[in-house]
Amino acid sequence: MKRYLFLFLIVTIYGCREQANRPARTIPRTSVASYSNPLLTSGADPYAIYHDGVYYYTQSMYDHLSIWKTKDITDLRHARSKTVWLPDDLTNSRDLWAPELHYLDGKWYLYYAAAGIRAGSHQLYVLENSHPDPTEGRFIYKGQLRTSADQSWAVDASVFTHRDSLYLVWFGIPEQPIPYIFNCIYIARLENPWTLATRPVMIGIPDQRWERHDPEAAFSMGSPQPLKSPDGNLIHLVYSAGGNRPPYSALGLMTAQSGSNLLDPASWKKSPQPIFCQNDTLGVFGPEHCSFIKSPDGTEDYIFYHARYRLEPAANDLRTPRLQKFSWDKKGFPVFGQPIPCHVKQPKPSGTAI
Repeated sequence: MKRYLFLFLIVTIYGCREQANRPARTIPRTSVASYSNPLLTSGADPYAIYHDGVYYYTQSMYDHLSIWKTKDITDLRHARSKTVWLPDDLTNSRDLWAPELHYLDGKWYLYYAAAGIRAGSHQLYVLENSHPDPTEGRFIYKGQLRTSADQSWAVDASVFTHRDSLYLVWFGIPEQPIPYIFNCIYIARLENPWTLATRPVMIGIPDQRWERHDPEAAFSMGSPQPLKSPDGNLIHLVYSAGGNRPPYSALGLMTAQSGSNLLDPASWKKSPQPIFCQNDTLGVFGPEHCSFIKSPDGTEDYIFYHARYRLEPAANDLRTPRLQKFSWDKKGFPVFGQPIPCHVKQPKPSGTAI
């Protein structure tokens, strides 16, 4: 009896070890594994990056900065999150907006906008972490990204690399006032991840009719997000405009040829109509502030954005992060389609581990 019991234990232990050592299954094209929006019960300004088999996600948290870590970006509800920054400097301790995490030259950089004691004093700031995992190690303060001599409002920065140069895009108030204009889009080349190498150049002004729909808001455009065409010939900036509330807010598109001077406003051409609008009949209102990710296997493209449940937002109608697959046309322009309603099942990104 003891001999049989001993053999049973050996087989059981070996089987458990084999099961633990098996890699996570990937979802084949015929799988029914799915997800639905929203990915979290609240969250504005969603941003994610895929690095070494892991997604790192962040969003506006207002008094601190947190990072979620997951292999399945559609399962943020069960992802581990960690607070990585608690500001102790009164100059940038309020309303921390639109954080973005970027991996540059072997280090992690966290970009965010924040205000000081004075309301409406938002500026751009940069943190650095040399640990391979941005949820480990320690972020250190690198300083303010000084985008203007008079400390004009500057928010929602993003960076991208093009032809071995690092560029910064953001939106802010013009130093020289423009009648009725509140926010415009700017670009500059960076000397390093926390220092401008060139003077800021205004490349986008809200001059389209759809960008001026909100009668109670100053004319503005913002939250520029870089997106390169699959063949690399086009540099797109997808931006928010039309106001920051339903039914006016939508996404627009600016495009430059990759061989052009990105610091020349004439290089950028704006689409005359918004490219992603709310879906009134299906209940997705006010889509704005987007970012982009690839599926784990690199074969699919997804847009991250936030939206609301109601046409007329109530106090408890929070913005929530949504994820949706998109395609490309033959000319290299993104095709986003319509926002997919909440709770409608969509296939998980190709290659997602389960």
